[in-house]
Amino acid sequence: VVVVGGGPAGLAAAYEAAETAHVVLLEGQQELGGSAIMGDAVTAVPSAELLARWDAAAGHANPARTRFALRVRPDVVDWLAGRGMKWKPVDDHLKDGSELMRPDGGGRNLVGVLVRAIEERKVEVRLGAWVERLERTRGLKVLVRGGEPVECDAVVLATGGFAGNLERVREKLGLGDLPLLREAGKFADGNGIGLATSMGGVEVEPADVLLYGHGVPAPEDPERAIMVVDAYHGFPVGADGVYLPELQSPRGDSGLALME
Repeated sequence: VVVVGGGPAGLAAAYEAAETAHVVLLEGQQELGGSAIMGDAVTAVPSAELLARWDAAAGHANPARTRFALRVRPDVVDWLAGRGMKWKPVDDHLKDGSELMRPDGGGRNLVGVLVRAIEERKVEVRLGAWVERLERTRGLKVLVRGGEPVECDAVVLATGGFAGNLERVREKLGLGDLPLLREAGKFADGNGIGLATSMGGVEVEPADVLLYGHGVPAPEDPERAIMVVDAYHGFPVGADGVYLPELQSPRGDSGLALME
C-alpha cells in the first residue's frame, strides 16, 4: 500500500494499513506532519446539539460530518491519550457545545506520537517524494518527481484539502478575484484531487471544502462563504473579509485575544 501525504491523516492511514500490509508513505516535503506542525492542534469534540445545528445550517445531514462528531473522541482523543499524549482543556468561549482541548506540545507533539506509531509498524517513509501522477499497470504505479516509480496494489491519497491552493478555492466557490488569506502551506495545493480524478475518481460535493478544517458554511447559505484561518492567530473570517465569531469558537488563546 502506498500512502500519499505525511500529515496526520496520512500517518493514521499508514498506521492502520501497516497492520496487514507493507506500507510506503510518500511525503513531498522534507518533514512529516503537513500543516499540523504549524498549529497548536486544539481539538473539538462536538456535542449532539452542535451536530444538529451544523446539519440545520447546511440544510442536510452529512455522513462525514456525523462520523467526525461521533468518532473524534475514541479515534483521536482517547487513542492519542492511550499512547501517552497529555491533553489540556481549553475554555469554550462561545459556548457552542464543543469540548475543546489542546495537546501538550501542540501539533508537532501530536505528529510525533503518530510518527512513533508508524515506526513501530515498520512503515517505509520517503521524504521529498512529490507524487506527480498515477498509472494503472497490473496493479498501480505511483510516479514520483525525480525518483523511481513505486508499484503497489492500493493507493491512499491523504494530501490534505486545497485551502493552500487559493485559485482552486476561488474556482470551486465562485469567489472571482476576492482576496483570501492562506492558512495551509503552499505545498497543500490540492494535487491529490487531480490524482484521484485522473484514475476515474469523481469529486463529490466540491463545496464541502467549507467543512474542511479551514472553512465553515454560512448558516443562511452553506455554499456561499468560506472561513480562512490565519496560521499564526487563528481567527475566522468570511469570504468578504468580515470577522465571523458566531460561526466557530476561537481555537486557542490567540483567537480569544482577537475576539476581545
